[in-house]
Amino acid sequence: MDAGARCELDLRRTSARRVGGALALAELVKRLPEWGVSVVGGVEHVMQVVMKIAHRVIVLDYGAKIAEGAPAQVVKLPEVIEAYLGPKYKELTQ
Repeated sequence: MDAGARCELDLRRTSARRVGGALALAELVKRLPEWGVSVVGGVEHVMQVVMKIAHRVIVLDYGAKIAEGAPAQVVKLPEVIEAYLGPKYKELTQ
């Protein structure tokens, strides 16, 4: 790709794919920088995909930002666990 090339991908539907297909797509997205393509942002709910391709994440709960940082750190935060799994799982982090 030349320096003026632009590539836009719509990845909103990975949650509708089988996990294997979503992970294969994630592997492709992860390799895009090798071809000079940057991936700036997206919305993803399949955590296996997020963990595979994201360098930094922002977690929202009903539109309010509750966490931001590296995926491996963010998924361990009590407020993130509570928001996505429910209050009874929050104690897993304590």
